[in-house]
Amino acid sequence: MSSTGRSKMGAEPYMMLDRVQLRCYYPREIEQLSVGHPIRGGLYDPRLGPSESSDTCETCHQQGAYCPGHMGYIQLDVPVFNPLLFNFPFSIMKGTCVQCHRLTCNSLSLSAKLLLAQLRALDLGLISVAQELGSFVRDRFASGAPSDSLDGNMPTLSDEMNACKELENFFNELSQRMPATNTKSSLSYPVKNSVELRRSLIRNFCKEQLV
Repeated sequence: MSSTGRSKMGAEPYMMLDRVQLRCYYPREIEQLSVGHPIRGGLYDPRLGPSESSDTCETCHQQGAYCPGHMGYIQLDVPVFNPLLFNFPFSIMKGTCVQCHRLTCNSLSLSAKLLLAQLRALDLGLISVAQELGSFVRDRFASGAPSDSLDGNMPTLSDEMNACKELENFFNELSQRMPATNTKSSLSYPVKNSVELRRSLIRNFCKEQLV
């Protein structure tokens, strides 16, 4: 047995991944994973990991080739937006009332009802249903009166209520057609098309309704 404890070439242990979840660290997790403020040597403090392969880490006492690296953190005085997530909060802020801090869109409009129905379909793993809901509403008003529209400004309240009821009935009808097995599997494993469609629906709604 080797004293170094290294594995032989081709006999390294491995694991098979079945899924990967990515998210940002919470502030408490950052503090727990960090080994301290990188003040002594700046961003390349020896406690964060050796900069050379022959150096020894001051945290895990491993050489550079075996040190996994350690985290530090910088405490900011004011809240800062994550640049990767800035566009969506900015859209929400533009569509928020400065007095009551509520969204300026009509939550009872047909556009809002359509978005909620499509998101519900995606939660159930029914991607085709979410797409058919949008086509159903577009066809419904394309064949209706010229004054009908999908931006929430319906000519009368009764027309909007009837359209919302038709949308709900159409969603229930499509949901009952889908097999239950497909729904359960999609709930556990969201696919790329579902995630991309969800982002597109929310992005278009914010662009059109939150003004």
